[in-house]
Amino acid sequence: MGIYFVGFNDASVSVASAKLVISGGGSSGGSTTPGLTISTTSENINSGYAYKVDVVPGTFDTNKGGKIRVTYSAAPGYGQNIFLCDRNVANQKAMNSDTSHTAYIFELTAAEIAAYNSGFYVGIWNNPAGITVTSVIYEATE
Repeated sequence: MGIYFVGFNDASVSVASAKLVISGGGSSGGSTTPGLTISTTSENINSGYAYKVDVVPGTFDTNKGGKIRVTYSAAPGYGQNIFLCDRNVANQKAMNSDTSHTAYIFELTAAEIAAYNSGFYVGIWNNPAGITVTSVIYEATE
């Protein structure tokens, strides 16, 4: 038994960035790093709404920086910036006002990873209607 890609020659698909992920999780069925759990309902946080992400101890390497890639069900609109923040809403990652993508990569320092280690929020400022967080992927910096 194996996995075969048939007809994978669409010029709009980057083979280098293609990944096959088979897993569950996420508030609307996206794939999420094992050890991270996204709440199914949003909360009003920081003048916007955010989904709580629980982190199982040991998921984050707190000695290293890393990347957190967040995928949304739709691209936010103008002025609806995306953000990450810790549970105390104290350590907030700079917002990103790019409105043309449904996925964003946050570059985090080792100190920020440590602050997010006990859980964090991922959200969108200015309450866009109907957009959910579908996945949160963590990757430690080598």
